[in-house]
Parts: sequence; C-alpha cells; structure tokens
Amino acid sequence: MPLKTELSAMPFAVRVNALMACADHHLEQMDLLEDPDRTEPLTPWDRRQLTSHRSSLRRVLERAAEFGIRIGVVEE
Repeated sequence: MPLKTELSAMPFAVRVNALMACADHHLEQMDLLEDPDRTEPLTPWDRRQLTSHRSSLRRVLERAAEFGIRIGVVEE
C-alpha cells in the first residue's frame, strides 16, 4: 500500500485506483486460501497468511476512509 504522503500527492482518481488495487490483491489472496474446493486443511503458515491478508485489507479500508473514500466488499 502506498504511504499516506504518497496517497496525498496523488490525484483523487489515482488514489482510488491505488487503494482498490491493494484491496483487490488481499481479497484475491484470501479467496485462494479459503477456496471451498480445497481438499487439504490450511497449514499453520496458510492460517498466518490469511490473518495477515485480513489485517492488511482492514488497513487499506481504514486508509481509504481517512481520505473520505468508502470501499465496500461485496460477495458475488
């Protein structure tokens, strides 16, 4: 995720795109780890990775809110 000062220097549309790209990355990684077709259970490493991506996604959403940007996560 870009630093707060970097985000501040970006035009609004670029800022939104940067934050959306970060959120998309973490959601994609979480989807891979939580794949319902996965046959083997999550390893301890996988669980740590999942926790890390959830925390990172939360930080992205909080950072977006600091800039008045509301990003919603919708399940398809």
